[in-house]
Amino acid sequence: MTGATFQTFGLWSAMSLLLFAAAVSATGQAQPEADNDQLLASQPSEWIRTISVPLEQGEFSLGSVLGELFDQVGLEGQVARENIHLNFDVTGTAAQLQLLAIQNVTRSIVWFETHPEQLTIYLDRVRLRREEKQLRSRLREIFSNFASNHAAKAAMRYGMVVYQDKDKTVKPEQVTFSSHVVVLVHGLDEPGRLWLDVIPHLLAANVTVVEFLYPNDQSIEASADSFAEHLAQLHALGVDRLTLVSHSMGGLVCRWVLTDPDVYNGRGSDHAALPDVSRLIMIATPNHGSHMARLRLLSEARDQITRALSGEGLLFGAIFDGAGEAKVDLLPDSRFLNQLNARPHPEGVAMTIIAGKASPISRNKLDYLADML
Repeated sequence: MTGATFQTFGLWSAMSLLLFAAAVSATGQAQPEADNDQLLASQPSEWIRTISVPLEQGEFSLGSVLGELFDQVGLEGQVARENIHLNFDVTGTAAQLQLLAIQNVTRSIVWFETHPEQLTIYLDRVRLRREEKQLRSRLREIFSNFASNHAAKAAMRYGMVVYQDKDKTVKPEQVTFSSHVVVLVHGLDEPGRLWLDVIPHLLAANVTVVEFLYPNDQSIEASADSFAEHLAQLHALGVDRLTLVSHSMGGLVCRWVLTDPDVYNGRGSDHAALPDVSRLIMIATPNHGSHMARLRLLSEARDQITRALSGEGLLFGAIFDGAGEAKVDLLPDSRFLNQLNARPHPEGVAMTIIAGKASPISRNKLDYLADML
């Protein structure tokens, strides 16, 4: 191995352990290399995408390999290319372990073939589309292990905050709560400016205002799981009753929590470890999905640029705030939406929907922009 330029040995150690663990079976034994010829022969040629990564003096760059995979699922491949400086002799044991681990992490959606002057990456395009959401999450986990310090810093900006005024927040532990609070839940790729016009009016009416901040394009179910944990913490701090006010995808986060059998289970009250939810207000929530989710890269750019200009930007923020899994969930007829909409509305929760009937963009324009991306 050459060209290792990590600032700390700990980052490389964590990544090595992650990749090696992915290559180990439940029996604890390293698995032999899969029969890649059989994988290639088992799929129609039009289902397979082939990518060539050139070798330099018999070595490949792990950053280049991961960058190509990031590109395939709409992540920022250049981030991996510029920040993962690890080269491997393609014939060496370390290289084979890395490639095998990536193959196993992707559940053989991706596999490799070595040649004298290049490393060939094969992708099963059908399974890639079917399992895109899971693959995005796995690639984000890999990258987070390379930049664990930045990942930890990103995690610190998520959770519940309580507003003292529109520009000042404190942690819930610093507040003596009234029994009833309003919780604001933002949507996809929201840079944090959504509620600034609303908060002063709520505070003027002596309402306790809490906002739930979460990685805004990770899977909606993951966001809902985090939301449930933070609601339990609010209850432990003395909050007995909530009104939930949500925008766009935030309404789906709220609906999932309220209907999740392991959380509210379709009832807004009488839970020992959770506050009662008396009302859910959903503003422009795509309860049956939206084709606008196909333009997620534009909303991601808006999110990161706004944060950077406000001084809140983070290195690799576009990856740490989720790997775009929410885009998959938000598309009409997605597995997530079908599961959510099969559940009955929560009992005892008054629901208000604020919706429009006009789109700011035509379907033809949407198709054009999606193809451009």
